[in-house]
Amino acid sequence: VDDAAGDSTEKNPNHKWTRILDADTLAARYGLGKLTGASMVEAASSVNRKFDGVWFNDIVLTGSSGKRVQIPAWTFRGSQGLKSPGFTVRVIRENTTSKSFGMIGDSVGESIAAGGTSEFNRLIDGTFASATISTRVGRCTTRVSCLGTSGVEQAALLPTGLDLVVVELGYNDIASTFASDIDAMMNALTARGVARVAWVNMADIRTTSKGSTYGPMNAQLSAAESRWSTLMVLDWNAASASGEARARWFADGVHLTTTGQAEFALWLRGEILSTAPSHYLVPPKQIRIPIVGQQLTTPAGASVTVPPSASAVAVNVTSVRAAQRSVVTVWPCESPRRETSNLNALGGDVVANNVVVAIDSAGEICLRSNTGTNLIVDVIGWFDDSAPNSGLQSVSPERIVDSRIGLGSPRRKVGPDSPLVIDVVGLTASHPDGSATRVPVGVSSVVINLTAVNAVGTGFLTVWPCAVDRAATSSLNYQPGTPIANGIVAAVDDNGQVCVHSMVDSDVVVDLQGWFGPTDPAFFASDPYRIVDTRIGRGATRQKVQPNAPLKVPISGATVPVSGKNVVVPTNAVAAVVNVVATEQTSSGFFTVWGCEGERPNTSNLNYVAGKNVANGVIAPVGPDGSICVYTHSASHMVVDIAGWLVDGYVAVTPERFVDTRYAIGPAPT
Repeated sequence: VDDAAGDSTEKNPNHKWTRILDADTLAARYGLGKLTGASMVEAASSVNRKFDGVWFNDIVLTGSSGKRVQIPAWTFRGSQGLKSPGFTVRVIRENTTSKSFGMIGDSVGESIAAGGTSEFNRLIDGTFASATISTRVGRCTTRVSCLGTSGVEQAALLPTGLDLVVVELGYNDIASTFASDIDAMMNALTARGVARVAWVNMADIRTTSKGSTYGPMNAQLSAAESRWSTLMVLDWNAASASGEARARWFADGVHLTTTGQAEFALWLRGEILSTAPSHYLVPPKQIRIPIVGQQLTTPAGASVTVPPSASAVAVNVTSVRAAQRSVVTVWPCESPRRETSNLNALGGDVVANNVVVAIDSAGEICLRSNTGTNLIVDVIGWFDDSAPNSGLQSVSPERIVDSRIGLGSPRRKVGPDSPLVIDVVGLTASHPDGSATRVPVGVSSVVINLTAVNAVGTGFLTVWPCAVDRAATSSLNYQPGTPIANGIVAAVDDNGQVCVHSMVDSDVVVDLQGWFGPTDPAFFASDPYRIVDTRIGRGATRQKVQPNAPLKVPISGATVPVSGKNVVVPTNAVAAVVNVVATEQTSSGFFTVWGCEGERPNTSNLNYVAGKNVANGVIAPVGPDGSICVYTHSASHMVVDIAGWLVDGYVAVTPERFVDTRYAIGPAPT
């Protein structure tokens, strides 16, 4: 149960706790091989269900052996020594870096890192090429009168040339000499050839008649950063500053409760992983991702390999807390990078977008950001030119509309009474190899990236084929003054036109990424149609979707409008092109959309914060029963608008994470 992830439910106000369990131990206990998933489901027992899911769910564990076990929460609680049967779970994936690691600590460090089964050791198991950890109750930085070896003495015993050493010392030191203690420790670590030192500051809780005990020492640590270029301070004081954390994580103002130990270990792991890997993306570097030849899994569980005939790949790209306002571009590597955008984010935001991008002749795609950011890339499927119904003409991204400068439209904002009309037939673009092409007559739909810029208020954009009536759907939701993008597949009318409506005045930018048709398209466009709105009970129960009960949305067999006529989605649909919206959520979280079969993948399609409507386009794999499922990390209303479906020619897969720069997953930027 992670306190930051939403376990503070109204019916469970006193059962807030965190524990870290070892995946290998659980897998061995239940004969799972290697643990591949953990999730909560409604209790199988009707007796247990009457206690409500908040109090009594079942936990489901899956493994590489193919085995699946479902265990009542009460039983699992007893076997693992947990505090209550009301809990949620999340899987922390093992991450690997070639860095070498060391840690020197006192009793606070010992409470999380002593022994191979401690919380911190579980969390970094397999992460580093080597890990040398020494913690000791009562340890001082330099004074030999303290128990055991001092920090400086222990530093002299470290292997030489470590990439990163975490120092968790200071609670047993004296403020009047702490500055010189820091310098002595840094000198000792420098002598051992340590490349980077991360010093954890102290929780400033204890006081004396003279004031704060550890505040002045934290200030000396911060000042030391200017003297030592290899030193960085990890701010545990700020991370544990909330009243709730201080009340529940600390036993005596220094030492930690069991929950505090778990939270400290989780926080420290995140800090060192952001320090040790060198995968943080900064310009002018780019990330080059091999696609062809990669192994993935279909919604039915079959293993598939991306073939050389794959012409384009569907990915979900997430920017995580960029240093400042950022623009992320995705393109086939062998093509020149254009001045286009696939994702726009403000500094500090977590923003996701769906992208269909051409694969170059080397089987790769590239990503670049105009400012420093972490990136996550989840692969959700590909288009295969060898299939009978492919029809996707993928091109290098080409800007076709920018209302700010009058490109492809009048130089004005698009408003509720002045929709934008885009003539797509005849537009020119380039294949990844540089050869020219143009959108032909009879094109059925276009793949575009749509961006709202400089909106004067909160609202949404709707994209639809101009010849039919505009439906009450949204293709993108925006906030005033915040650029936001969404990747969509838009139907083209018989006149070769696509229209864009804005709820309030906003500039609009459109980048062309490909099209379907005119013959044998893999994509069948519908008129934009709302199939789910939980706020009014449309297509689902009239209530917020809860984390323990994902929304199941039937696709095959559903009736949707196509050119104004009702059409049934066929059983050979392999994926649905939908726009999902999170609304009226009360805390931060994310949506995951998948084909319902098997365990929910460890990926995200949409990230939200409390109180803001957030939308994203998704190419959702349709499961064997013809449905898609939507999971939410926090209670939220959901809106789902369908724009069409894909058949043979598109290979839908269970979303797979190819890149997460936070944890050095995937290729390093070059």
